[in-house]
Amino acid sequence: MARSTGGELALFQSVASSIRTAQLQLVSPPGTTFVYGIGGFDGTSTTAQIFQENLSSTNIGYNPAGVTLLTPRRSHGATFVGGMLYVVGGANESTAALDSTEILHL
Repeated sequence: MARSTGGELALFQSVASSIRTAQLQLVSPPGTTFVYGIGGFDGTSTTAQIFQENLSSTNIGYNPAGVTLLTPRRSHGATFVGGMLYVVGGANESTAALDSTEILHL
């Protein structure tokens, strides 16, 4: 269930989306209307793609963010601090653990 604007609980609703690859990490910067899909696994390979969706737009759908990770990764952590996106750890294509951090100014 989701909380509606009136404060009572309401059922979730499904909306069409165009996520272009399976995403294992979604993150939203505080104070914005954007959601980012970072890296992930598309069923065949680990990806370095970053997609974004502007939730305040009438055009629903994830679009390429114009940047990619330096290292394809999945099962990683991600957070925003001070306008910077931090992508930490995870696993690479061969599922070996990564000990690196990537930082992107958004």
